[in-house]
Amino acid sequence: MAERVAARYAAAAAPITLPWLKKLLAYMVKANVDEQSEWSGSWTLAIHDVERMVRLFQNDDTYDVPKTVSEFYTRLEERGYLPAELLGLVKRIPVPRPPRVIPEGVLQAKVDAAVDTLRGLLPGSLQIHGEVEPVHLDEILRLVRAVQTVKARYPVPWKVMEKVVRMVRLNTRGHGTARAYWTMPSSPLVVNLRGKGAVEISAGMLVHELGHAFQDLQPDTQQIDGWERAYGNPPFSHGYLQGRSVEDFAECFRQFFLERTQLKSKAPVKYQDMLDRVQRL
Repeated sequence: MAERVAARYAAAAAPITLPWLKKLLAYMVKANVDEQSEWSGSWTLAIHDVERMVRLFQNDDTYDVPKTVSEFYTRLEERGYLPAELLGLVKRIPVPRPPRVIPEGVLQAKVDAAVDTLRGLLPGSLQIHGEVEPVHLDEILRLVRAVQTVKARYPVPWKVMEKVVRMVRLNTRGHGTARAYWTMPSSPLVVNLRGKGAVEISAGMLVHELGHAFQDLQPDTQQIDGWERAYGNPPFSHGYLQGRSVEDFAECFRQFFLERTQLKSKAPVKYQDMLDRVQRL
């Protein structure tokens, strides 16, 4: 019996998923309050940790969260939450199925196909800086979906894309924390590919960067960066680099399309200003 449990524990290297975490949490909560359960009252502290992980997964923010089921079990053991009870937990909650192993050559073909799809979607050219490899596949697919979403749902940001963005550069050699950036007219829109586990690429990210390009289309683009302008000053409708006027402008541009109600209610002056600017495009 011990050998079978150990084998299952060793095989629990499958990635953690939100459905698995929710199932685990429900089981732990029920067992913790059930007076007839052998685990009654023993998982109170561990439940707080699992609840936190569920919240992070729901918000697409898995920083400092174990990546695999075995790492999760190890963390619980290290914290002393589930000493002897851990084996019982392993037996009761089936782990997610490990991902199917795909040959490297097949993965590279998928990467190349995704890059070609992206190139066909863009109004300008696509430049590759570095080697786009299988480790970047998820990011490329997310970027393809982001471009498709903006093109299909948000005609104004897409119009900005067509007017201003002459080149998109995929950069696998970049350093720093920026996922993507736009610096000035005639420069490429740079997307840094970080490799496996990176999940931040989204339509919202793309629209934010197009907000910087949209600023370059404004006749008063320099004034937007001035202290007397609304941007960079409260009230703020978001939490991203609020004090930097150019970032506030780009984030309000994103919110105007993706979170319009929030922008209108929390920063009505910026909402009206953005509405006027969008209507003039």
